[in-house]
Amino acid sequence: MLTVNGKNVDYVMINNSCFKYKLDWLDKNQTGAAKQNAIYRGNNLGALTDDMSLNIKSGNFDDFCIGDYFTVGQNQYTIAGINYKIDDDNPTLNNHLVLLTSTDSQKYQMNPTATTEGGFVGSEFFKNSLPTIVDRLEKDFGDHLLSFNEKLTDKVEDGVPTHMSDYTVKACMCSSKIISGSASGSTDSGKIYNSGNDPQLPIYKLRPNLATGNANWYWLRDVTNSTDFALINPDGTIVWDDLPNHTSWYSANYKNQVRAYFLIN
Repeated sequence: MLTVNGKNVDYVMINNSCFKYKLDWLDKNQTGAAKQNAIYRGNNLGALTDDMSLNIKSGNFDDFCIGDYFTVGQNQYTIAGINYKIDDDNPTLNNHLVLLTSTDSQKYQMNPTATTEGGFVGSEFFKNSLPTIVDRLEKDFGDHLLSFNEKLTDKVEDGVPTHMSDYTVKACMCSSKIISGSASGSTDSGKIYNSGNDPQLPIYKLRPNLATGNANWYWLRDVTNSTDFALINPDGTIVWDDLPNHTSWYSANYKNQVRAYFLIN
């Protein structure tokens, strides 16, 4: 809580702008990832340099804030978290930034037919389209692109996810939990298998409005029934349908945009 003129407040008005206080949980003496994960800035960092890489690997991170972004050619990559993936699935992972790709003009099907059989891992997107995104990231970041473990849905029964396993990836599609802090699904068990262990990304804690797909729909990896995956709609709302076989943007064979996340150091 902030104290302004002797009063406790959780927001400050400056001219016509409202700035909401987000640092209640931050120890003022903290440094590195914990501190920088609580600061949104939005600066253009240009391309990744050797000095930047050394700063990341050192764990200092004082050159980076949430919302800052790298530009490589026509591609823009936004910092969404810092040391976010050092968890039970990745206990030995090195210091890193989590970056998000921008939604672009290319659209993808999750599957060539309206099915979620095999979950996210069983999808044609995971098998054939995600590797093309990784190829682009390898060109833009080279050896700075890291592999990491992610728990992903690989079995669906009667439209409900029933199993997940650890998979080593270099990029992954966002889940609803990563964006909003809670998982999509028609059952509690389905939500567990859709979300894995990932909490909400810091960027969406600080700026929930940034979930918007720039006037476009984009896929999430959550299985919501036997034919559909969840989506983000143009205003940034997570949308999904309990009922299969609807002719809609949710159907796995519909083409929507994608926003992937990945790690660099």
